[in-house]
Amino acid sequence: MLKRIAALSIVTLIFGAPAVGTSAGAALPAGFGLRAVLTHLNAGVGGIATAFAYAPDGRIFVGRKTGIVDVYDGGVRHVFLDLTTEVNSSQGRGLLGLALDPHFTANGRVYVAFTQSLHPRHPDSRKPAGGEIISIRGIRGDHDTADLTSRVTLLTGYNSSAAQHADGALRFDHAGLLYAGFGDATADAVDTTALHAQDLGDLRGKIVRIDPRTGKGVPGNPYYNASQPGSVRSKVYAFGLRNPYRFTVDQQNGTLYVGDVGWSSFDELDAFVTHAAVPNRDRNGGWPCYEGASGHSAPESRYENAPATRAVCLLLYPPSLHGTGLGAHAPLYAYAHGTGACIIAGPKYTGTANYPTKYTGKVFIADWARDTFQTVNPVTGGAAAFGTAGSWGQPLDIQIAPDGNVAYLALATNSLREISYRA
Repeated sequence: MLKRIAALSIVTLIFGAPAVGTSAGAALPAGFGLRAVLTHLNAGVGGIATAFAYAPDGRIFVGRKTGIVDVYDGGVRHVFLDLTTEVNSSQGRGLLGLALDPHFTANGRVYVAFTQSLHPRHPDSRKPAGGEIISIRGIRGDHDTADLTSRVTLLTGYNSSAAQHADGALRFDHAGLLYAGFGDATADAVDTTALHAQDLGDLRGKIVRIDPRTGKGVPGNPYYNASQPGSVRSKVYAFGLRNPYRFTVDQQNGTLYVGDVGWSSFDELDAFVTHAAVPNRDRNGGWPCYEGASGHSAPESRYENAPATRAVCLLLYPPSLHGTGLGAHAPLYAYAHGTGACIIAGPKYTGTANYPTKYTGKVFIADWARDTFQTVNPVTGGAAAFGTAGSWGQPLDIQIAPDGNVAYLALATNSLREISYRA
């Protein structure tokens, strides 16, 4: 999930003071305001709120780091599901992904992604953990409480080999297929574990696309094998990612916008279009051999030159970089940083009447550590500040609300907010 910033540990960042405080003169763009939809999201057990989903019936589901899924029904909080005995929430681990079935009105299915504890006596151990995606629905006659007998396990087998860069977002596309992100599970150092992001048989450093009923890969995935639909290769949609903690699927054209949290130099927004002419290049973010640079791929020099990883990087680099490979997919937009950053990729604003027309077609992104919002042009890769730093309360998850506004979780204020506009 969130990476280390400067000398602070991730535990301090998540549970302590914001990395970037509200600055003097911090402001939203002219005409824009913030509306609190839910507050006190840290009430009761469960820890910080990490993910949310609006239901068609007006309820709001909120996932919390230690394994609780709350549901707010008429503004009243109910514990929908308690997975605290199964979830490892150490450092960057936890219950980090939540989504509702596109046919929620008919089937009531809630999807949850979490880091799976493998040590019952020490559930939050920093030792290796697993990862799991499940679906579950509410009890008939009491839809604010999960029916445990309806639970379906869709995916296991993720190796959370380090307590950072674990599971992440869950999102559906317009065809009803489920996407899930997994980090490289590597510490902040040159580590051969990061090379698993290039291994199509390993879930680390991947975004998968699966059938939400079976958990199997689906036709159209670049490495789908009809004879082995349950294999990792059949599920992989994009790979070579460090920490795709938050991403979104364009409901108009299927483009996958991925916020890949970088190391100490860059964070990047990747745009994977539906057609991959050469999957080994067009669906490969390039980590750990590449990182950053807007519009072109930049070699990650520390992995490029380290004796333990150089050979693998040369298999990826093209001849122009003295390698024998095809290169990697270039970021749509990347930004350099020094003391830290954590990109949070949000949705493309599709142009309802909510906001001025200049925002139509722009992708909203935020940075949790820097407490900023930006908009990105998906055609040119150009980015523009949206308001100023320190205005937002540390965005952690961004989506489009039912009313068409951009909505987000604000970690620093334990609230769910909507960005509204009044001319």
